[in-house]
Amino acid sequence: MNHPFAARSLIDPAPGDGRSPTYGTPHGPNGDPLLSAKLSIPPVPPAYLSRNRLFELLTGATKRGVTAIHGPAGSGKTALTAGWVRAGQAPGPVAWLTLDGEDNAPGMFWTYILHALRRNASRLAPDVPAPTRPDLVDRSTLTRLATALAERAQPIVLVLDGAEQISNRSIAADLDMLVRYSTPGLRLIVVGRSARLIPLQRYQLSGELTEIDADDLALTREEAVKILRSYPANLTDDGIAHLHDSTGGWMTGVCLHALALEPGGGEPVRRPSAAGNHAIAEFLRTEVLDPQPSRVRDLLVRTSIAETVHPDLADWLTGRLDARAVTVAAGVFAPGHLGELTQYLPFELVDDILAQTKTVQRRLRDLPSRVGVYFLLALGMYPRLGYARVWAKLTAGLAAIHAAGSRAAIAIP
Repeated sequence: MNHPFAARSLIDPAPGDGRSPTYGTPHGPNGDPLLSAKLSIPPVPPAYLSRNRLFELLTGATKRGVTAIHGPAGSGKTALTAGWVRAGQAPGPVAWLTLDGEDNAPGMFWTYILHALRRNASRLAPDVPAPTRPDLVDRSTLTRLATALAERAQPIVLVLDGAEQISNRSIAADLDMLVRYSTPGLRLIVVGRSARLIPLQRYQLSGELTEIDADDLALTREEAVKILRSYPANLTDDGIAHLHDSTGGWMTGVCLHALALEPGGGEPVRRPSAAGNHAIAEFLRTEVLDPQPSRVRDLLVRTSIAETVHPDLADWLTGRLDARAVTVAAGVFAPGHLGELTQYLPFELVDDILAQTKTVQRRLRDLPSRVGVYFLLALGMYPRLGYARVWAKLTAGLAAIHAAGSRAAIAIP
């Protein structure tokens, strides 16, 4: 069911010309038509779960101001938000924008924001001019938009999905300004693998922020049962419990393993199936590893063992200095020694991805390529902790064998 506030896209009248808005295909400052799919609330997946505990959290959050929903790929962030919107629990009309790399240009970003808002509140700020250049937005546009939003009797909810796509600091600063000056007429929900688009700490201190993170998004045992029962695979209770425990409640992992099971099978699942592991490997390769530049993977593999890496050292380590070698502490990266992450993503699965993408280390050394993969995934799960604390979290299980300290773990001959 579509949200009751949904409306068609419109082209704005020229400021002050007195014409009524006309419907059609709006264009961005680069001359290309705006993609209407980016302004549409995504459909919920076939195996959809109405997550009432998180719906209630979201409903309460939108009474405050800013909500950040962040977690790793496949954790159900978009499905949760779209399901909540379609359930009609928002406090007002909902403007949805799915972000991509093209929105890193301020003019493009704010053109889409304007059309997302006007699509659901057609008389909102008719005198606000749209950006005329892809790389620039006028301060007057933001000031007028914030004023128009602040004067609304009913708040409008703005959902920005895919927040990790935006790295332009000027966009983040302008969005922060809009949030501050549009109170109480705007409720912002930021959805993504990271929440760097908004200053989390400041909103936390002011009491304006509600966070829903990977721990909240993880399926409970009861939720996993409900999702798995929607698939044709006939798992026993023990099998469901094992699958939930082995995936840690990771929604995509649960669903991919369920799809890989033979319909009608009733035997308990003793360990993830080979077909399920392959499906997850493909998902991680396409959704997590492939988007990363090769230099990022190379940097992580070469520097992940060090607690602190100076940029000069990173440049040196990733240079073509074949006469040099990096030697690391021996014997600490055997299977089972990389902390809790390996409970959800087995070594065999990661090694299979590396083999398929031909990124296995060219020579055998004590720091396998898989360590860089786990470190990259952990950085995505805990983006605000920093390299040192992420590494400490990743290798928490090594403390008992006195391998957590890294100053002696790297030596350059």
